[in-house]
Amino acid sequence: IGLYAFEEPLVLRVDTINQIYNLESEEIHPAPAHIRQPFVEGVVEAKDSYLIIISIQKLVAELLN
Repeated sequence: IGLYAFEEPLVLRVDTINQIYNLESEEIHPAPAHIRQPFVEGVVEAKDSYLIIISIQKLVAELLN
């Protein structure tokens, strides 16, 4: 997706991936009102729990500010 920090490419190292979900946009619900972090895009109901969807671009921007 082309993430950059201060004009340099940003590389993220991932230790493990437990599950990959293929989601349709209508499956993603808005984040609850009590979650105020700008990088949280929404939530998804998955089996018996909920998953939080975050924007990596917004998270990195938040961390760099």
